[in-house]
Amino acid sequence: MKETSELNPHQNYIDAVRDSASIDPMPTVQNLAKNTGLDPEEIVHYILVQWAASGSEALMATTPLALRQLKEAADASDIAKVRGMASWLLTGL
Repeated sequence: MKETSELNPHQNYIDAVRDSASIDPMPTVQNLAKNTGLDPEEIVHYILVQWAASGSEALMATTPLALRQLKEAADASDIAKVRGMASWLLTGL
């Protein structure tokens, strides 16, 4: 096993991305497109913009989920998770 300092700080994100591969979001996107008259591409773009902005939003919220999860990881001494979350929160700075 690798030392904690050698772990990929993005491993939690990588795992989450891979875990999500079994879920197809397109039926929801297509239903939204059908019901709103928007193109699916517009909806996907909106979803991505909202997701990308969620890091900044998490920092501004009163009790953001991301910071609660960060505290839980720190309390559990899960340094790899703390590093991954901090990296995600600081992306774009």
